[in-house]
Amino acid sequence: MTEAAVIASDHDDPNGVTEQDESADSATSPPETKGQSPVYTERPMIPVELLTAHPGNVREDKQADQAFCKSVAAAGIVTPLEIAAEPEGGYRVVDGNIRLDAALKVGLEAVPYFFSDTGDEEGLQFLHMLITSRYRKSLNVHEEAAALFAASEAGLTRTQIRKTTGLSRDEVRDGVRAGGLNGNARELVAELDYEWTLEELALLAPYQDDPDALEYLARTATYSPLKYAVQRLEDSRARERRHAARVAELEASGLPITAERPQDAVSLRALVTQDGQAMDADAHADCPGRGAVADDQPYRGDDPADPLTDETENAAATATKP
Repeated sequence: MTEAAVIASDHDDPNGVTEQDESADSATSPPETKGQSPVYTERPMIPVELLTAHPGNVREDKQADQAFCKSVAAAGIVTPLEIAAEPEGGYRVVDGNIRLDAALKVGLEAVPYFFSDTGDEEGLQFLHMLITSRYRKSLNVHEEAAALFAASEAGLTRTQIRKTTGLSRDEVRDGVRAGGLNGNARELVAELDYEWTLEELALLAPYQDDPDALEYLARTATYSPLKYAVQRLEDSRARERRHAARVAELEASGLPITAERPQDAVSLRALVTQDGQAMDADAHADCPGRGAVADDQPYRGDDPADPLTDETENAAATATKP
């Protein structure tokens, strides 16, 4: 049988595959005649019903998962199957058994293929299983993110990306966000000895223009769950906003504000009224020595998410003795 010259057909052969002579190689290879443009044909397809999984498939997990099946249902089989003729008729799959399983599960009628040069030598077929897997380099997470971002930038909707790839909504969302990280952010995460996920890279996206926060989060991720570090950072920033708003409110009311506690100041909680009741800000409003301390203590160490010593919640409760 002339392997490279076999094409899918509906006639001539009961199996639907036609054998041709060596001259048919021109249907799959550009002509070498000078001055002529190369001629290319569509890739050959073979009916799925003619294929069987390799009886000696060395993979322990031989089933196509749900995500891959969704992708195949939307985009078909992208990588051709490597097949070899069976002595009794039909064709066995040397490489691509999981692709075959997915095609069967989603109901594809035909798949792309090419004939293996192993012929009927089973020993070589097993080595092809090894070679095609061992030397196949998958995209890393950064490259996956770049592909998802580029697909989005090219005009595909996230729904289209999800259906074509079989990824979940969250994975597509995170991948597009992660792929949009700027150069500084990508360099920072690349230099760290850490296996990032799409979700983690996406969490960094809102901080890519904030070098201090970005570096803190990126380095924290190497020893602590990133989502908790993000929450601590956001909590700290929320406290800072409340701190600033409270100080502004007190300043607008005319209350004197100091950055440090005066030497003779006491907390309002330590004072009592003439009738022995606890002193509050209203009762102390007319005191000429009243004031508030807006403690602006810096972050401790290099961790910008360490809680501030925030006394503005009780700022009106700090006063000098009358």
